Amino acid sequence: PVFTLGATSSRCPGVATVFYDATADYNYGITFSLDAASLAAGNTINMFSSEVDYVAGWSGTSVITASASGCNGPTLAYHTVTTTPPVGTPVFSLGSTSIRCQGAITINYTATATNNSGITYSLDAASIASGNTINSLTGDVTYSPGWNGSTTITATAAGCIGPKTADHIVTITPAVSSPIFNSGLQSIRTQGAGTSTYTATAFGSTSII
Repeated sequence: PVFTLGATSSRCPGVATVFYDATADYNYGITFSLDAASLAAGNTINMFSSEVDYVAGWSGTSVITASASGCNGPTLAYHTVTTTPPVGTPVFSLGSTSIRCQGAITINYTATATNNSGITYSLDAASIASGNTINSLTGDVTYSPGWNGSTTITATAAGCIGPKTADHIVTITPAVSSPIFNSGLQSIRTQGAGTSTYTATAFGSTSII
């Protein structure tokens, strides 16, 4: 027997009916059977029509056997089906958020996803408009020196029952400025015991000591 779909095929999980027809020269009839593991999981086959009914939770390997009767027969052929599990949601190696200081730099934002057939990366429109760029294959983001604010990197994982996406949000903190004393650069006080407070502010500071 020769299967119409060839010797192998692949499919995504889920309820489905698939025909695995085969032909054989000079046959008196062809019957079809399914491997024991697939049957035990609840999948079924019509031995005359080659129709396989897959159940929702099945993933793994199924083997359909075609048996052709005739002179010097029967003869057998096998078709192996791989049911691929669904693709997982991407997970960034740096987590879902990060913080960095303003400045020109290239940072890698890679992600992993189970059962993926490929992961691509993209950058939000505002970041691109400000001159930042991303390598869609590696997740490398090159920041322009003047950019500060929020950048979103999106990982898109291809695969069965996909694609699945996840975001990594980067907060770019502006460069800290020099402190400015509220009382200016100089002040005058009268001699004597006392406590004076000299406060200052600085744009982009996380603390002042």
